[in-house]
Amino acid sequence: MSWTYDFLIEEFENEIKGYMNDDKLSLSEALGITFNEFYNEKSEDEMAKALINILDGEYSILLPRIFVKVKEFLISSIESIDFNKIEKQILNGKLNHEQLNDLKNRAKLVLDSINKVPVENCALARWYYYDITKEIKDFFSTQYANSNSSEIIFDNMKKIYWMPFQNLVSVEMTANVTLTEMLVENGQPVPVLLKDAINSFNILDTEDQLTKEEKEDLLKRMQALSEYL
Repeated sequence: MSWTYDFLIEEFENEIKGYMNDDKLSLSEALGITFNEFYNEKSEDEMAKALINILDGEYSILLPRIFVKVKEFLISSIESIDFNKIEKQILNGKLNHEQLNDLKNRAKLVLDSINKVPVENCALARWYYYDITKEIKDFFSTQYANSNSSEIIFDNMKKIYWMPFQNLVSVEMTANVTLTEMLVENGQPVPVLLKDAINSFNILDTEDQLTKEEKEDLLKRMQALSEYL
């Protein structure tokens, strides 16, 4: 496809929003899929390749952590952008001088910001600990407002978030603990299957999926729920 500057930005952003809203993917997962769909290393469209890398970087610096190899790739890709080649594309209508300056400024902002984001050692794209906690709280509020029972809420959670759950045990367990907290807080019974899932969980199974602080926090939350399990 032949991209113009603004149209490429709009389509890239819409694709990410679609994956997050419709497929319930995390920003990290949606970004990874979208980048792979849009980026073509063999493309001769220098503007498109540069802009896709910059958009990838802009979203990446919003994440709590960046996988170390992704960070290295982003820095290398953005630093190697040939703006002289892109300037020549002004003649064929890919962008104008104002957009070229915008591209340069966005590239500089990503490079200035990316080193402030902590690195991630787990290679799998995923929901991050505090992201999934907030997501399940929002999910519960909607389900509870619809007067669904505890069992139906738990079942709906597994159906809606089956994709992130199958990726990493830490995501599913964080969701289970968060849902239990919300049920208890609202005076609702905890389904037996939910209790069983939490009681069978071993924090060692998360390996490098959570930071030391996140593991400690998750264990503390589980301990606070012990009388309801």
